[in-house]
Amino acid sequence: MTEMSAEETAFAGLAERPEMSPGTDPVNGTRPASQDGEEAPVVADSTPAMNDSGREPAVPFLQSLTDAMRKIAEQTRDDALAQLRAGVSERSAGIHSETEQRAAELHELANADLKSIGNWEHGEIQRIRDQAATKVSARNATLEGQLVANVAASEGAMTAVEARVDAFEAEMNSFFAQLNDIHDPAALASTLKRIPQAPSLTDVAVPAAGETAPSPSPSASLAAVRKPGKAPDVMGEPRQAPALTVDPETASRPYGDDKDVLEAKPASDAPAAEAEGAEAAASVEPEPVAPVEPVVEESTQVVVIGLTSFGAITSFKQSLEGVNGVNRVSLGLGTSGEFIFTAAHREGFDLSAAIQSFEDSAQFVTSNGQLRVTVGSKA
Repeated sequence: MTEMSAEETAFAGLAERPEMSPGTDPVNGTRPASQDGEEAPVVADSTPAMNDSGREPAVPFLQSLTDAMRKIAEQTRDDALAQLRAGVSERSAGIHSETEQRAAELHELANADLKSIGNWEHGEIQRIRDQAATKVSARNATLEGQLVANVAASEGAMTAVEARVDAFEAEMNSFFAQLNDIHDPAALASTLKRIPQAPSLTDVAVPAAGETAPSPSPSASLAAVRKPGKAPDVMGEPRQAPALTVDPETASRPYGDDKDVLEAKPASDAPAAEAEGAEAAASVEPEPVAPVEPVVEESTQVVVIGLTSFGAITSFKQSLEGVNGVNRVSLGLGTSGEFIFTAAHREGFDLSAAIQSFEDSAQFVTSNGQLRVTVGSKA
């Protein structure tokens, strides 16, 4: 039996299909014409079976062709995926390499910055050390100048004290030299009432250590010490004791009227004592002494209304203190909006006129010994 061709095999397969058997409807609905009154056999169309992709090809060649195409597609897919995976691996390696390179560059930049910061730190430390050394040297120089000035001030104070003592001794010597020329007890007693008093030594103050600023330069301070100036004038120049004068009424009084010399000599010696006192008074040249008028001081409370700021309060107090005739001014608080200034001034001083000199718009009211003043916007 010879091998069948492909067409014969295909036709044989079609003949064996059950849908092509007699008595069944044709697939395509066509019935061929019959001969001799019999129905003609239905010829099936094989085109739908070949074009139906959902069915397996009836021909082995087509099956093998389909399998080959499927294998080629799968091979293409596998090659594409393999190539993509290779590309991913290559790109991943490149990214890792770039990351490492960038990290190395960042480390280099950071190291350079850290080195720069270290250099800046050393420079700042050195600068601060130099500045501190300069300040220490300057402060030591200031201290040295202050110490020199302090010593100079102390020496000046000691010189002033010694000068004051020398002046007092000279005044006492002159006073007692004049007493030796007085032989009348009454004149002597009257003169002794004017004996010079010892000067005060406590008002010659040495400046405290904190009051010696600003300090002079060391060279100037040393020059001041080597060449001391004139002693402070607070001691005054040694002055001659005032000439003793004998009051004629005192000299002519009987001894019984003077209790200080009542027991010194008997009353019978009065004419001789009077003669000696007159002779001593004639031998001493009188020195005119200006009489000293006692200063009577009064204090007045000034209640001021209208001072709305600290600057206004201070300005009012300073202006009042600067008026000639006002010795001092103290400040106190009154009721709301009132400030009490207590002004010490000479007797009979017109305080209203003094305030009017620097407060033109001030209004004055005197009540209960107080001077009420309204200034500013409330005047």
